[in-house]
Amino acid sequence: MSDVRKKLIGAAFSNQRELNHRLDPDWASQGWKYYRAIWREAAEVFDHLNWEWWSKGKYNQPPSPEQLKEVHVELCDILHFGLSLDIIKHIEGGRTTEERAQDFIYAFEAAESSTEPLDVAMENLMIDALLIREFNIKKFARACKAAKLSFTGLMAYYFGKTALNQFRWDNGYNLPKGDPAKYNKFWRLPGMQEPQEDNVFLSKAMEKVIGDIGMPKLDGAIHEGSYVIAVYEELQLLHRQRQ
Repeated sequence: MSDVRKKLIGAAFSNQRELNHRLDPDWASQGWKYYRAIWREAAEVFDHLNWEWWSKGKYNQPPSPEQLKEVHVELCDILHFGLSLDIIKHIEGGRTTEERAQDFIYAFEAAESSTEPLDVAMENLMIDALLIREFNIKKFARACKAAKLSFTGLMAYYFGKTALNQFRWDNGYNLPKGDPAKYNKFWRLPGMQEPQEDNVFLSKAMEKVIGDIGMPKLDGAIHEGSYVIAVYEELQLLHRQRQ
């Protein structure tokens, strides 16, 4: 199992390079503050936690399943920025991405015994991003554990977002504003009063595909690419129902 997971992380690093290259072929030399993006995304997790004592009836309550889904999206975004930062560290002579892939495996194995609360885990992750400008995989893994997001679940979100990004690009995401063919991230399906962002439909597509594949086979399906293809196809089906 660990061999498959190490390959998955390796594939995630390769995928992140491709995504960043699409934005700018010279992305690694731009000085983009990936560490800042990490702590900013980590701060957004608190928008989905019930820490505000002035919110009557919600204060200190465990996050709902809907809130946890939003947290999972934020953790997936943090992973994108963390991988990017690690790639740059590798280029600058730090640990190789192959070594970092092994770090991921160890971190998620160690996090299984963690009892750290989610709010504390997120703050600890932010500290490293703020003070030493690094992506601490051990702290990230503990945050995922606290958010009930397994390694397999994280990879499903990450590569599911890859399917969505590809779908966006295939449907005019890169076209200039004002072009009638430009991709619209907000969809309204039959029975919906208001349009919703495509990330909502990504979650629906993922749930359908994961249900069809089954969790025991999901790591393999993600690694071989059939998962991304299936998520993309589900997005197509949903997109065609737009009104």
